[in-house]
Formats: sequence, C-alpha cells, structure tokens
Amino acid sequence: MKIENEKSLDGVFRDRRPLSTLWCFVGSDRWKIAGALVVYIFKHSPTWILPIVAGKMINYLVDAIKTQSHESFRPMLVYALIMLGLYLSNVPLHMVFASLFVKACRNIEARLRSSLVRRLQQLSISFHTSTSTGRLQAKLLRDVEAIQRLMTQMVHTIVPGLLSVVFILSYCIYKQPEVALFFVAAVPVASVLRYVFRKAINKRNREFRSRVEVMSGKFAEMISMIPVARAHALEENEVARMDEELAEVRAKGL
Repeated sequence: MKIENEKSLDGVFRDRRPLSTLWCFVGSDRWKIAGALVVYIFKHSPTWILPIVAGKMINYLVDAIKTQSHESFRPMLVYALIMLGLYLSNVPLHMVFASLFVKACRNIEARLRSSLVRRLQQLSISFHTSTSTGRLQAKLLRDVEAIQRLMTQMVHTIVPGLLSVVFILSYCIYKQPEVALFFVAAVPVASVLRYVFRKAINKRNREFRSRVEVMSGKFAEMISMIPVARAHALEENEVARMDEELAEVRAKGL
C-alpha cells in the first residue's frame, strides 16, 4: 500500500515555531485530530460536571433530612440519572476518540518516515559515508516516535489541563468572582517562570538528544563489530567502552 506523501519536509521545519511545524506534519489528518479533540471534550466532560452534580445532590439530601420532605428526592433522582448517563457515554466516546486519534498518529508516522526515506535516498554518498548507520536509524525510528509521544502527551495532558482551567475559571467568575483573581494573578507568574527556564531546558534537551544519537551510532558499530571483538578477545574492552558511553548519556539526562 503506497504511503500518501503530499508534502516534502522542505520548508516545513521551523526551529522557533514547533507547534507550527507539528501542525504541518499533521497534513491531511487535521480533520481527524479536530474530530478527536471534539469527542475528547465530551468524553472528558464528566470530570467537570460530576463534582457540581454531586454537590447539588448533597444539598438536596441535606434539605430533605432537615425538612423531612420527600419532594427533594425527585431532583436527586434526576441528577443521579445524569451521572449514570455521563458514565455510560464515556466508553463509546473513548472508542471513537481512540479510533480517530490513533489513525491520525499512524498516518503521520508513516508520512514522516516515508519523507525521511526519500530524503536519505537523495542525499550524497559522502553524507552516508560520514554519518553512522545508528544515527540514521535513530532519525527514522526514535525521532518519529518522539513526535507521536508529543502528540499523545499534548492530547492527554495539556488539552485537559487547559480545558479544566477554562471551566474552573468560568465557574469561579460566575459563582465567586473574587476567587477568579487568584487565577488571573497566576498567569503572569507562570509566564515569567516559563521564560526564565525555557532556554536552559531547551539546551539540556538538545544536548541529551544529540548524545543519544551518538550512542545509537556506537551501538550499531558495536553490534557490527561483535565477531571481530570476539575473535580478538576484546569483549571486555567493548563492554567498558559502551558503559562509559551510557554513563555520559545518563549524565546528560540528569
């Protein structure tokens, strides 16, 4: 089955605009991602609605105990049915979300690897002579998987976090406007902290990623040289060399 490769990687990558670059990688699967996000909002809605519904039920229960009236139990039944409906809808909505999101991720991985393979075939012989096979394999496998993990983390961590903040802030403004001032004051503080630590974090991540690529190249070289090392009884030297490399990678990641 031929991989749909409507765009080359030329002009797509922008170091200072990672989200724009990621959006270009999505390509023709943007509608799948958008649909998955819409379904995710409905799937995740019980997280915000259930605390409010539970609070309403507790209030009606307290009123029923105080007044010794059975009239308060009717709204409780309605809220209980709402909670049951939200719980039952979670499973089919999650199946729809997973189907859309996984299909989009697999299409993106296939297109990226197809573009990388095409580019590797176009590069000069001198480039392939001077670049280790392990580093190229890391580009094709590990880096593409890192993009897929980034998308998964964004959908499962950043998106629900943003939606929760928006919902909580809106509810606080509606119920207790003075409490919303805390969230408004926290935004500039978070922005300043992000600006202060961004450069250091990006630098360490680049160094770690570069070191992992070097390690991948040395692993590939070691595997190809195992028969030679065994023939000359140099196994311990190879183990010591790779242990030293692993220690350096670990130090870069700490």
